[in-house]
Parts: sequence; structure tokens; C-alpha cells
Amino acid sequence: MDHFVGRGGWFPKGGGQVLAAGFAEVIQKHDGQIRSRVEVSRIALEGGRVAGVVLSTGETIAAPVVISNIDIKKTYRDLIGKENLPRATRLQVATWRMAPPVINAFFGIDHDVSNAPNSNHFVIPNWDRARNLHALATMKSDLLVGRRRSVHDWVSDYAANIPAYVQTSTRRDPSHGASAPQGSAAFEAQTMAPSNPRLWGLDPEEIADGRYRRNPRYQEIKEKVTDAMLARIEVAYPGASAKVEWAELATPMTQSRYTDSTAGNAMGLEPRIGQYGFGRPRSATVVPGLFVAGTSTAWGPGTQGAMVSGVKAAGAVLQRDLVRDIRAGRVMVDRSRLAPWNAGFDPLEATRMVGRDRSRSR
Repeated sequence: MDHFVGRGGWFPKGGGQVLAAGFAEVIQKHDGQIRSRVEVSRIALEGGRVAGVVLSTGETIAAPVVISNIDIKKTYRDLIGKENLPRATRLQVATWRMAPPVINAFFGIDHDVSNAPNSNHFVIPNWDRARNLHALATMKSDLLVGRRRSVHDWVSDYAANIPAYVQTSTRRDPSHGASAPQGSAAFEAQTMAPSNPRLWGLDPEEIADGRYRRNPRYQEIKEKVTDAMLARIEVAYPGASAKVEWAELATPMTQSRYTDSTAGNAMGLEPRIGQYGFGRPRSATVVPGLFVAGTSTAWGPGTQGAMVSGVKAAGAVLQRDLVRDIRAGRVMVDRSRLAPWNAGFDPLEATRMVGRDRSRSR
């Protein structure tokens, strides 16, 4: 965090989608298979150890090893089943607290950022709410918990006072033409939000069956929060808010819909005393053959932590220190199998159909 805030973070040339495109190509060109839009209903066990996975269709894929990258509480609770866990592990899973959800507002804006500073922005609209630790704790309770607050009171306070992280990928990588048309830019405002459905004008049943997306009260609250995120962008990029061509907000419900995460969280286990460092799970688990990766592991949340956790999980399976191998410059793929990426390569298009049955997607 000190490195990121103080000196800036690395950004992949071509945008974050190149990571998915690169990994997908390596897997498929080395005889691996990717299957998307497929739901795993449980992890099969035989004699107390992993035997594969059972899909929602009833199909069983046999495997002596499973690496789970999904929400860690759901890995143990839903895929393994509490009845198959030692008592100590059941108690630990029950006490785990997940991080608050992160919401993302995306905007396509007819605003030239070519001469703007290449920087991230942390926009804090009300410094009185952040003047000391007590004030921050109160703001967290008011805006991220909102217990005993009316929906109108909460959303008004949240829209006026929630800080946000603002960035534009177009400025980060001006050579990435797919980010936005010439003279325009893609912007993102990100912040934490409460997971409580009531504050979003919903009940849990609407979220479970997908009806929440058509709820007019939810859409009204979503619009107010989107406007608040646009206001944060206006602080960092004056004049941008008047030129919006496209906007979309990903709420905690969106996170749950696409990633099936507990209460829409995107950062895994909350980084707090008892859940950090040695308090977070390592790659191997108490279930023989089951390994875990992702933002809830010891390597922390965020893109870097999640990627390192994947390397660590693979190393645990192979019983090799893959991080040491990578740092030593060892190449683990056959480069002759990989096609060169030309100047017009579109990583989004390259990954759009990965793992799908193309005959059904036409």
C-alpha cells in the first residue's frame, strides 16, 4: 500500500484485460481447457480427500486436486460442506468477516486527458468527516453500515460524503486505442459501499432471483450514487461531468451476480487484526487435495495479491517454489506455441468467447 500510494502502481500496457488474454492463451496453447458459464455445485470427496468436482448439470469431473478461487467462505460452506470439516475449521469459517463491498462507476466521457497528469486521485469531499480516527470510524458506521438509518437519509449522506478513488485508463496508456475514441477517455470511480440490501431499496429474495435489476427504487438509488461518483471525477478532472456519453455502476448486487461473492465483497477477508498475515489462509487446506487462491489468502487482496496467490497455490500442488523460479527468470511455457500480438490486438475480443460453446452463442 505504501508503494502504491507513495510511488504509484504498475499498469499493464493494453489495459488489465491483457492479463486474462495472456493467461487464457497460455492455458489453451498448452493443452489446457477453459470452461465458462459452468457452475460447480460441490467438490466431490472420497475417503475424506478431493476426488473432483460435480457440476450443476450433474456432470462429474474427476481430479485428485482442486484449486478454488471463489469466495473462501463459500468454498468451505457450500462446495465442501460444513459436515466434512474438522470442528476447529468450522468455527474459524463461522467467525471470518468479509471486507465491505467495493463499487465501481464507469464512464465514457468526451473529455481529452492527453495533457492531464498521469496519476491516481483520491477525492475526499468532506475533510471534517476524516479529521481523526474517531471521525473516520463514525463515517464508516454511518456510510458503510447505516444501521437504523432511513434509505433516503443514508443515500443522501453517502452521495455527499463518501470518498472515492478516481482514475482514467486512457491516460495511463495513451497507446491503447480500444480504451476510448480519440479525444475521449474511459474513467472509473471506485469506493466502498454497504452490502445491506435494505439501503439499496431491496429485499434478499429480489437479489437471489435477479428481480432486483428491475426494482425502480434500486434504480433510483443507483442513479444517485452514480451521480456522486461523477461528482468525484469532476473534482479530479474539471469539466468532465458535462460531457458524459456512457455511464454504468456496479453495485454490491452486481458483484454477487457475477462472482457469487459473500454480500458482494470484492476484496475477500477483511484486513483486520486476526485476519491478516498468518491470520489468513495459506494455499493448502485441511482437506487433502484442496488448495485455495484469491483475495482471502495470505498474499492479500487486489490484483497483485490474487495473482501471487495463484502462483503460490500452483507451487504448493507441485511442491516447488514457483515465485523463486520466476524471479530467477525461468520461462515455464513453450514460447513457440504463442502467437505474436500485433498493434491491433484487442484483448477483450480475444477473451470474449473463451470457454463458451460457440455453436450456442451465435
